[in-house]
Order: sequence, then C-alpha cells, then structure tokens
Amino acid sequence: MRRPLLLGEGAPLSLRARGGPPERHDGLRRPRSLGGCQPGGGSRGAARGGGRAGRPSRRRADPDAGHDQAPVPPGAGQRHGDGLLRGSRRRGPHRTDRRPPRRRALHGRGPPAPIHGDLTVQLGITGRAAIVTGASQGIGLAIARALAGEGGSLLVCARGADRLATAAAELRAVGADVLAVPADVTDAEAAAALVQACLERFGRVDILVNNAGKGAPVPLAKQTPQLWQDCFELNLFSAVRLSLACARPMREAGWGRIVNIGSRVGREPDPFFAHYAAAKAALMNFSKSLSDAFAGDGVTANCVIPGLIRSEAVDQAAQKSAAATGSAAEDVMAEILRRRPIPVGRLGEPEDVAGLVAYLCSEAAAWTTGACFTVDGGISRSPL
Repeated sequence: MRRPLLLGEGAPLSLRARGGPPERHDGLRRPRSLGGCQPGGGSRGAARGGGRAGRPSRRRADPDAGHDQAPVPPGAGQRHGDGLLRGSRRRGPHRTDRRPPRRRALHGRGPPAPIHGDLTVQLGITGRAAIVTGASQGIGLAIARALAGEGGSLLVCARGADRLATAAAELRAVGADVLAVPADVTDAEAAAALVQACLERFGRVDILVNNAGKGAPVPLAKQTPQLWQDCFELNLFSAVRLSLACARPMREAGWGRIVNIGSRVGREPDPFFAHYAAAKAALMNFSKSLSDAFAGDGVTANCVIPGLIRSEAVDQAAQKSAAATGSAAEDVMAEILRRRPIPVGRLGEPEDVAGLVAYLCSEAAAWTTGACFTVDGGISRSPL
C-alpha cells in the first residue's frame, strides 16, 4: 500500500528547494518554509484542534507552529488561492508572500496637524470681586494692579491708611472699581468686617489673596514666645480667618479662588527667621487642607512662594545694614547676590509674582488647586 505523500513531496522542485532539507520530527517529514500549515486553515487553529479540514479559517498562520501537523494530500500548497502560501509569514529571504512596504508618516515631516478651537487664554476675571490684603505697597499692590488690569473689582486692605489711599487712587486711575478699607487683619472682628464690606459693595466675594505678612530677622536665642505669637497671628491666623470667612459665599456661588503668599524660608528654614519660617510652613500646609476641603464646591486654594523680591521693605533693610557697616545700600545688595547668586541674574520684581497670582485667580486655573508655586529666579535648591 502506498503511503501518502508528505507536504512538499508532491510540490514542484522549486518549492522543495526553498524549503531546504526536510526535517524529521515524530517520524514525519515537513519542509520549513511552509510552516506545516494545512490547506484552508491556519496552523494555529489546527494545532489547537479548533479548525476543520476543507473549511477556510480567518486566523493568520503561525510561523512558529506546525511541526506536529498531520500529513497533507499531494499537491497541497501549490495554489495561492487555498491560503497556504499567502498565509505563510516566514521572514527573511525565503518569505513566500512579498508585500509592498507600508508607507509610514515621518515624525516632524509634512504640515502640522490642524489645531481646533481658540487657544487664547481667557482669564475670566472681569466682573469678579477680589479682596487683597497688604495691598498698599510691594507684592500686594502689584497683585491688585494685575487684577484691576483684568477687569476685577477690588477691596484693598492695609494697616496704613495714607499709603492705602494712595494705592487706591492709582488703581482707580486705570478704571478699576476699588474699595479701600484700612484694617489690621490680626483682629478677628476686622477680618469679618472686610468680608461683609465686600459683599455689601460688590454683592459677591470671588477672590481672596492673603498677602499680609512680615518677619524681622531675630537670632533664635533671642526669640520669645510673644514674638512667635505675634508672627503667627499676622502670617497664619489672619489668613485662616479670612479664608474660612470667604469660603462661605464662594461655595454658595460655586466659584472661588484663594491664593496665600508664602515665603522661601518656609521650605528652607533660617535660624534668624525661625518664627517666620514656621508660620509660612504652616500656611503652606493650610493651603493644601483648604483645597481638599472645598475642591468639590468650585473653590481652589494655592500658595505662591516668592524669593528675594525688590520692595520698599527690602530696600529699607539694605539701607539699615549699610548704615551699620558704613557702606552703600547698593553694595549691600551686591554682596547678598554674590553670596547667594540668583540664576536669572537679578532680584525679583513684584510684578514677577503678580502675574502668576492673577493666573491662579482666573477661570483658566480651574483645575489647579492644592499646589505651591515658587517664584524665586531659580535660587531654590529643591524643585519641590
């Protein structure tokens, strides 16, 4: 009785030559080039027992399977239509189904993809009512200017009535609706009165910037509990009281922005500013707790951490140091920059901080909350 021809024995010589020498496995001879695929079915389906002879399979042939396939009738694999040759995926010089290479787009070549929509940032501060503390000079006044320039209505607050009146007149000169309220934010009743005055004047409280704060250098050995108490009242507790008082109308309106102004020493403590550094570090942590508590009500809370900013207070400190050493104030500032160089090569300006604060108070920052942003010209050693 004649044994059945194995796959490749009945095929033309050219096919057998491509397959190379036959390989023995379990007593059967199979060429390598065709992968042991059965006609009409994929070798993967046959190996799993899922395919039936004579019925085409939608599975692709597996190039690594097929060494345990059953014998195939003579002449099988000679036609392209039965799926055998087309199903073979052997790579290299013996591949039986040469296809043209697929055209792929090259990165960076050709015209850019179209941009849909307007990418212009709309701050959306027009018509919003903002409370800015410590707004008579320096960073606070620059923040008030930035918000006024975006169309916001302002309640500005500071302890010095004369300076505050001058600042309010400057803001009104650019067309802003401004209410100036001299107040000491360390007074709990005065803080509540600020919020009430804003509601009565503008009918809303949308933005709160807790900028009031101060810390004088004192050697740690000479710091007293009263010094710490006064420092925390101004730099921490005033912000806590105002934030909680403003959160109520903000949550009712479903929109609010709270920005607390911290300090670099809150992250990098200094023994001469131990009291001030502790208060600012607590303010940073309070900002995060505030953001978690009211995020679901549309109220965001963030902290901005300025570095060395040129201001009247900094100039006065430089002049005081210059008088004690018999040098010029400019030399004192140059020596400070020499000892601790600022990567951008200059002191910060109040406007450098105000621009970021204006963004955090805007509609564009609706998904930014619970974060601390450092604005120090790159002087901080840690990126966190």
